[in-house]
Amino acid sequence: MALKSFDVLTLRDATWAIEATAPNEDAARLTAEKLLGSRRVEGVRVARDVGRDPTQLRPEDILFEKMRPVARVGDTILVPEIDESEDCEELEDLYGVRGRATMARLFRQYLDQQGMTTLEIMHDYAELQRALNADTMVTTGIDRVAKLQTKGKDPEDLDARRKALEAMLEDVTERASTASEMRLPGFIEMGPDEAALRIVDSHAPEHADFALRVALTRDLVQTRDLWGKFSLTMQLAEPANENKALGTIDGFVADTLTSTGVIQDVLGHQEDLFHALGTLIDLTRGDMFGNGADGSLPPDHPRYAPVTLNGLMARSAMPDTESVLMQRVRRQLQSTAKLTKSGEDGEKEAFKGLLGKIVDGTKVLGGADMAAAITERQSHIINKGGTAGLEEAASTVLPTLDDPARKAGYLLSLMESELGRDTLSRAVRSMLETVLTQPRSVQQLVKKNLPPNRMMEKVTSIFYRLQQSGLAESERDRFTKRLDDLLERYIVDGKILEKIDNPDRPLHVRAFLLVDMCRPEMLPHGKASAIARQIIVKSLRRPDFETELVSQIADPKEQEQVLRKFHQRLHHCGFFG
Repeated sequence: MALKSFDVLTLRDATWAIEATAPNEDAARLTAEKLLGSRRVEGVRVARDVGRDPTQLRPEDILFEKMRPVARVGDTILVPEIDESEDCEELEDLYGVRGRATMARLFRQYLDQQGMTTLEIMHDYAELQRALNADTMVTTGIDRVAKLQTKGKDPEDLDARRKALEAMLEDVTERASTASEMRLPGFIEMGPDEAALRIVDSHAPEHADFALRVALTRDLVQTRDLWGKFSLTMQLAEPANENKALGTIDGFVADTLTSTGVIQDVLGHQEDLFHALGTLIDLTRGDMFGNGADGSLPPDHPRYAPVTLNGLMARSAMPDTESVLMQRVRRQLQSTAKLTKSGEDGEKEAFKGLLGKIVDGTKVLGGADMAAAITERQSHIINKGGTAGLEEAASTVLPTLDDPARKAGYLLSLMESELGRDTLSRAVRSMLETVLTQPRSVQQLVKKNLPPNRMMEKVTSIFYRLQQSGLAESERDRFTKRLDDLLERYIVDGKILEKIDNPDRPLHVRAFLLVDMCRPEMLPHGKASAIARQIIVKSLRRPDFETELVSQIADPKEQEQVLRKFHQRLHHCGFFG
């Protein structure tokens, strides 16, 4: 009797399973072709009998594969019009998170039908060929992007852009073809950290990231539904510590979360769009589970994957995933969809609640594009369009923020957006001028009864945000000088240093408080911090200063600890260069 040597596998309900066996490859192929005509069979494979689970087969184990033609709506796969796209001037831009997100929006129907991510298709030659042969989907997508990116330009520009995108696609195809010959360890079989280290060690730096993505693609492509891929990536990410491993997994997680279905399953039931967006924002910060979920759930628990993702986001370990989630929040804010079912007043309160999460001090989660989305949403709320409506929207957002740091962060981010640069530049500059130069004191600027250290930290945060902004150097210098002047006056008029350097306090307590005044987070380098530095430098130059510093501390070990901490604090504050 002939030994069994070939397996025939079928794909049903997004799962590969062994359906039959055959003594030779020809017989196996014939059986596979017949099975492809069976009801609910989505694809067939012929593989060597190597004793592995069907989901663990390697590319070299599979001798033949054929998939049922892609399901279609009518005669075509729907490729929607989109209103934005990543420029993708270089090939690597196409592999980047924003480039992939653009492709996901174009090819959403196909990706959901096939249970695939853009990364998998770009790194698996067989899947890429299937996508290229799926009606006119890819050519339609290229045409949509080319038209969007050359809107208002000459026909020659459209043709040139279309050819550039087609050339990039050829390069992607060539890479995927080459990848099919690569021998790589599997993330599942070997573990993510060990597999990543081996791949990085065996490839030139410029090729390592691609090889890592190919290896993980081979592990994921066997799973034919997006939630299954998301769950599997979470199981791989949880034990991963190596940066290259986690960075590779992050890209695939981000791609699964471009699917609305996966997002809905992650969030669970949400009362309305306001609660859904709020939960998404919480997830990006690792705050989605405020009920004490500890991340120790078993992998088969229905909430294992979301809880694990929440823990990873709390560690800021997944920047691609954070970007995808925040882009979803931004697009929803820019839409006209209602946040609540509670009428006009409910809409205003819901928006205010979201602003409380999005504008965090001088930081706007999602950056410049999010600041523009905030402005557009506010224009819907006040029901005024055009440039005048957008200007009024920006001005009416400010009182809602109720904090100078948040106001400055929002306005500076808005100025860095396309909307701020092209449409609202003059109006936003005028608002920024009012926020930063109209107050005559720190108290008028902050308008809250806070302790002195919190007052100074708040003004200093605005100082640094201005330094990092895209304002012209002359504008930055003018605003930062103004803030430094306010801080100096606050310290002098409020006798802050005299209160700190009170002789009734032990010297080591006074010394630490004075050094804290020079922390970069407390005061920026300038006239205000110079006053405190002069006092400290004068003390340090005294020959017996260190002896005096710890003279009121009896325990010698505690004296050593205080001196060590004091020197560390001095170093942090830049006293040693």
